[in-house]
Amino acid sequence: MADLLSGTFTITVLDDCDNLYFIRGSNPMCLYHWENHGLYLYASTEEILLGALRNLRFSLGKPKEVPLRAGDILRIDKSGELTYNNFTMKPMYTRPYSFALWDYYPSCIKAEESYMDDLYSISGAFGYTREDIDALLEEGITPEEIEEYFYGMVPYEL
Repeated sequence: MADLLSGTFTITVLDDCDNLYFIRGSNPMCLYHWENHGLYLYASTEEILLGALRNLRFSLGKPKEVPLRAGDILRIDKSGELTYNNFTMKPMYTRPYSFALWDYYPSCIKAEESYMDDLYSISGAFGYTREDIDALLEEGITPEEIEEYFYGMVPYEL
């Protein structure tokens, strides 16, 4: 099934035999394992996962990061055993790179500028100025992460 997908994705599936599958495309993915607890936790980025862990009222100890690359399929069975497989990722664009770049670049810039205009316009409702947003962007926080914070979708402070 994963061979048929194109675009950016990471999919998790729990089957009726309690096998948990991670199918990783080109989206980010961070998976931690605490062997002493038999616990796995995951998020799209390590930063988000660490932010969630900081909000726990107890310590789980030091986790082991489970490697998962683009094109990997990881199965964790109910006893915790890991089995890896992989799939061939389809290219996002089927035309030559130079044509895809020129065809899509102007619309991408326009969409990004529109998104940033929207982000700046709503920032005041959340107590942030345009300068605050620019400072967060300079620190490496993405516009999407800023928006997620505004709407309470991330557990950490900006």
